[in-house]
Amino acid sequence: MNLPVRRLLPSALVVFLLLAAPTAYALTNTITAADFTGPDSNVGYNSKLFPFATVSSLNGDHFSKKTINGFQNVGATPSIQGEFSLTQLTPQGMVVTYFTPQTIASITLGFLYPKQVFSDTNNEVAEITFNGSTTYKLEATGSTTFLWSGAGSAANVDPATGGKAGEWKITNPFIGPVTSITLTPFDTGAGMDFRNSDFGVGSIVSAVPEPVSILLLGSAMALALARKKVCHS
Repeated sequence: MNLPVRRLLPSALVVFLLLAAPTAYALTNTITAADFTGPDSNVGYNSKLFPFATVSSLNGDHFSKKTINGFQNVGATPSIQGEFSLTQLTPQGMVVTYFTPQTIASITLGFLYPKQVFSDTNNEVAEITFNGSTTYKLEATGSTTFLWSGAGSAANVDPATGGKAGEWKITNPFIGPVTSITLTPFDTGAGMDFRNSDFGVGSIVSAVPEPVSILLLGSAMALALARKKVCHS
């Protein structure tokens, strides 16, 4: 192999590795219902600071928690304990504002049931809006069946029946980085009472993306310097 070709091979290899490199992630950032310390009925505050985000109640109501069948979710009070609902004059909800863009790995929602389980006249529906512009919906259509309008996939974690938590996990729900998430109940037309949508938030898991290419670039530069030193020795 002639010398020019041999000198080009390391550069070509670097380009190939950069293009083929997957994306690595930092340690995951997790928001769970258990993070909201205080009495279940009213934890005593409406905003909580995490190292990576601020979590606030949509309309200033204090957060509250509830556990069913071993699954704990956070909601707001007054209203149905541990749930964000439309029973108040203004819709309740949760707003997550990240300090740096995040890749959302999963969102877990609970206490989301189909109609007639608790005298609801319509299936309960949760709205999830990211970056203040795009809204997806998760609708409980049966004890373990659902409709999800967003990206990724969804699955039932605990059946949506009496005595069960109606827990659902959405994996990779958004495409691209996220700076904010707003979770609210969808108005199905049943009015501002218990027959309309309500749900709790179990967890939101995210991470800050870190391109592997940075590490590869450093390794490639070290390799190139080493080869140059050998060639001149």
